[in-house]
Amino acid sequence: MRSPNICGCHGGPAEIIEHGLSGFHIDPYYTDQAVALMAYFFEKCKEEPMLGFNGFMKGRYLNL
Repeated sequence: MRSPNICGCHGGPAEIIEHGLSGFHIDPYYTDQAVALMAYFFEKCKEEPMLGFNGFMKGRYLNL
């Protein structure tokens, strides 16, 4: 099983990760939203174990 990712919504990783499908984007300038998204992230990972695998496959597709 692969691990899903959390990345900043600015810069390179945000272009690779599809929010909610292969990981999540966080805006570090809005800490309240970031904390809520991280809590959601841990719940979502329990419900959808394929979340990390989707990110892995996207990376393979892009030759990362």
